[in-house]
Amino acid sequence: MGFLEIANLTKSFGGLVALNKVSLEVAQRQIHSLIGPNGAGKSTLFNLISRTLKPDSGRVVFQGRDLLALAPSRIAGLGIGRTFQSVELFNDMTLLENVLVGRHISLRTGPISAALRLGRFRDQERRGREKALELLRLVGLEKNQDQRASGLSLGQKRLLELARAIAVDPQLLLLDEPASGLNDSETRELTVLIRSLRDQYGVSILLVEHNMRVVMEISDQVSVLNHGVKIAEGSPEEINNSPAVIEAYLGSQDYASCQGN
Repeated sequence: MGFLEIANLTKSFGGLVALNKVSLEVAQRQIHSLIGPNGAGKSTLFNLISRTLKPDSGRVVFQGRDLLALAPSRIAGLGIGRTFQSVELFNDMTLLENVLVGRHISLRTGPISAALRLGRFRDQERRGREKALELLRLVGLEKNQDQRASGLSLGQKRLLELARAIAVDPQLLLLDEPASGLNDSETRELTVLIRSLRDQYGVSILLVEHNMRVVMEISDQVSVLNHGVKIAEGSPEEINNSPAVIEAYLGSQDYASCQGN
C-alpha cells in the first residue's frame, strides 16, 4: 500500500462529473505532481483528500488510515498540511501570529493549564514561538515577523502560507498552485524550498501546478488529469513525450513553456 493511496475516486456536481474513478499513489519522500488543463478536476481532488468535499465513491487512505471515515478537523492532526490556490491568510495578524495558528493543533495542554498559564503551557508556548520563527526563517520572512500579513506581496503571502502549512509538522503536504502569480526569481526560490522540504525534512508532496517548468524540474512522478479522468502517469520525461498529454494541452501556453518555446 502506498503512503497515500487514492482509489476510484469519483465526484459529481449535479450533472457534471468532476472526477471519474481516479486512482493514484504518492510514495513516501516523493514529489508527485498533478497536472491538467483548467477544469480537469485537480483542486476537486485536493478538496476530497482534505475532506472539505465528500466523494460520491472511492477511497482515500493515508498510512493505512481511511481518511473518508474521519472528520475534516482531524486531517491536519494526522500530519497533512495544505496550501490553497487563492491565498488564505489572517491579514490583520502578524506573520508570526499566522504561523502560530498553524501550530495550535500540536498543543497538548488542557484548558485549565492554559487559563492559569501553568509551566507546561508556558513551555509549549515558548517552543511553539521558536518553531514559528524557525519556519519564517526557512521561507525567508523572519525579519518581517511583526509585520501584518496584509502588507506582503503575493510572493511573500504564498511563502507565509507555506510556512503555516509546514507548522503542523506534516508528513504529507498538498500544494495547490504555489507558483501562481510569482515572478521568475520568486519561482526559483520556491522550487528550491519545495525540494528542501522533501530532501531535508522528509515531507511527501502532492503538487498541483500550471507552471510546467516547475513540474518538470522537481517532480519524481507526474499524473495527468483531463475532464476528470487520469489520462497518463509516469516520470517527467515520459509525460513530456506522451501523445495523450500533448493532445490534452494542445495550444496551451503552459505546455509550450515546458518545451522552452
